[in-house]
Order: sequence, then structure tokens, then C-alpha cells
Amino acid sequence: MENTQINQEKYAGFLVRLVAVIIDILIVAIPLGILVGIITVASGTTNPQSYAHSSVFSWGTLFVEWLYFIIMTHTKGATLGKMLVGITVKSANGQPLSIGQIILRETLGRIIAGIILCIGYILAAFTSKKQGLHDMIAKTVVVYKDPTNTSKTGLIIGIVLASVLFLVPLFFTAISIIGLLSIMSKNGGKIPGADSYGQVLTDTASSADVSPEVQNFTIDFPGMPTHTTKVSTISSLNIKYPIGIYSYAKTNSEAYIVEHAQYPITMDFSVPKEILQASLDGEVKSLEGVISSSTLKTFGKYPALEYQLYSKQNGIHIRGKNIMIGNELYEIGVFYTGAAPKDIDVFINSFKLK
Repeated sequence: MENTQINQEKYAGFLVRLVAVIIDILIVAIPLGILVGIITVASGTTNPQSYAHSSVFSWGTLFVEWLYFIIMTHTKGATLGKMLVGITVKSANGQPLSIGQIILRETLGRIIAGIILCIGYILAAFTSKKQGLHDMIAKTVVVYKDPTNTSKTGLIIGIVLASVLFLVPLFFTAISIIGLLSIMSKNGGKIPGADSYGQVLTDTASSADVSPEVQNFTIDFPGMPTHTTKVSTISSLNIKYPIGIYSYAKTNSEAYIVEHAQYPITMDFSVPKEILQASLDGEVKSLEGVISSSTLKTFGKYPALEYQLYSKQNGIHIRGKNIMIGNELYEIGVFYTGAAPKDIDVFINSFKLK
């Protein structure tokens, strides 16, 4: 009797199952995408390795999808996508579908089915019972819930495919534009990070007011830095000079910064240690801070000043190194509140000249 019932059932083909999977992916991906967009806009982050670009997010999405397929199939016999097109998963032998079969189907079965160009899934278009490789492994079949009423399937297929090919890309494009405009509004109308091309950064700042010769460098930021420039003035000499500022805020209480100042070549650089100390004194004054430690060292053949200071007014600690190379000053620092970040030394010591 059971065999007769199985034989009368109408197996769901490859196309209708593909549409169901697309619907299910959208059901999981759209809410997660909106959540990530909200977090990104709210935090104003410009780090492409965070949130949607991070491996944590990717694995998290896969885990949510895996749970969704298992829970829905175990409790309802079908996911929301399958329900929409009127199909369900059953045991191939007519027995009740077990949780073990479902887990086997949704884990090992799907891994093997998709491992080589998804050939294991495409098999559903050619086998007699429309089984994919994951179905064969778990001994399951996908059938129409009501084999006598499948007239709406074609319409649903058309609507879903049109949505995927047209409406969904427009939706995500709109979300991206809104997020970008929001972040730009917080950054003076500029796209943050537009001047940066990777974690290893090369400085190419220059100014028409001074000598165009600029020393290149690289440094390993923990994320994508933003790049801004400004022109400062030495009031006593009425001379302008450019400053390139590269910064990455890892959190609200932790920031990594490199400032590159190119002083006019007409200045006196015979005592570079005095310029290093003057730059530190200026930072202390601007932050109303106190120097905790200050040590003169060298960076290769160039003089350097390592320091640590604390601003009681702002509660900010700064550890950094200033390096004087000819008429150029590099200020490398980590700003933080609370406990010192573990990668301060890694960041500071990764600075290299090119």
C-alpha cells in the first residue's frame, strides 16, 4: 500500500526546487543584509573587512541558513520557499522523515552535492524521482504537496525569477546608496577611504607650496584607514607646509593614526631632536595632557622619539613614535581609553620606509 502511494506522488523537478531555494536564500539574506546596513550606517564604519565583508559574518549567515533549513523541514516538512511553490520533503521509503535524515541531507548531503560545480543538485533534473545527490544520500524525495493542483507553480516561478533578476538587485543598490550617502554626510560629503588602497598604505601627499619630494612609507593598519590632508602654517615664518593624516578607528575607544608633515626646506634641520621634542610638546598642549614617558631612539639612521602621554581631561592614552627624516616628520600613534590594545607595538613597529 505504501509503495502504491509513493508511486502516485508527483516529484518536484529541478526548476521548481531551484525557485524554492532562491526564495529561501532571500528570506534569510535580506533581513541579515538590512541588519548589517543599519549597523554600518549607525557606526559610520568604513572598514571593508568588517560586518558583511568579514569571515565571521559569512560563517554566521551559513549557520543561520543551515538552522533555518533543518528547523523548517523538521517542523513543517518544508521551508517557506517550498511551501510557497507547494512542495515538501519526504522519506523515500514512505516512512516519517527523521531528524537524522534531515541533518544528513542539509549537511554532508549538501556539501557533497555542491562540491563540484553543484552537479549533485543538477542531478535532480535527470533522475527518475527527481532526486539530487543530497536526496540520495539521505534517502529523501521532494514531492508536490497536492499533485492534482500545481497550476499556480508557473506563475510563482515567473514572479520569483523576475524579482530576482530585477527587483532584488535594485533593492540592494538602493540600500547601498542610502548607506553611502549617510556615511558621506558624516564625512563632509567625501567618501571615507577613497584615497586608501589597502591595509599596507603608501603615502604620496604633496603640496604646491613646498618641495614636491615626499618620502614613501608603508604601515600595517588593523583595517582600512581614511586619508585626509591639510595645510598648516608656521606663523613666525609665515610659511605653509602640508600634512597627510591617515587614521583607522577600530572602535569608539581605539584609533590608529599616522601623520606625515613635510616642513619647508628653508627651515633649520641641524638639530632634529629639537623638532621631535617640539612636535611632542605641541601634542601635549593641544590635548592638555601629561607625558608619562619619553625616550630618544633611532629608526635606522634617523632620530626618533618614543613616548606615552595621558590626557586627564579626555581620558585618552596615547602611545607613539615620532621620526624625523630630513625635512619630513612622521608621527605614528595609537589613541585609546581603558586598557591598552594588544597590537600597539605591532602597528607602530610595522612602519617602514620604501
